[in-house]
Amino acid sequence: MSENKFTTTMLNGQTQNLIQAVEAQTNHPVTIEFADKKAGYLRHDQAQLVLRDGAVHVKVFDITEPNYTVAHELLHFLLVARNVPQVAFNLTTGKQDLDLKLM
Repeated sequence: MSENKFTTTMLNGQTQNLIQAVEAQTNHPVTIEFADKKAGYLRHDQAQLVLRDGAVHVKVFDITEPNYTVAHELLHFLLVARNVPQVAFNLTTGKQDLDLKLM
């Protein structure tokens, strides 16, 4: 393992507490995998969360702000686990280039 590789133990206390809350609420262990990429800005597509093999897997594609990115994914998961209603809508302008920019 590289000395510069980001690990779960490097996350701050608030994020560690959130990981424990997800594990307690869902009875699923949380595993997190970090890439070495660092773009220097935040986007909502810098991580992915899946429930597989009885565990919550978070794959972080960019470590610009790993605490924010992990917390963002876990909070989404907790909202679903707690049956909080989700607001979702499809947005389209009919112009593919503009739709891609909006997404």
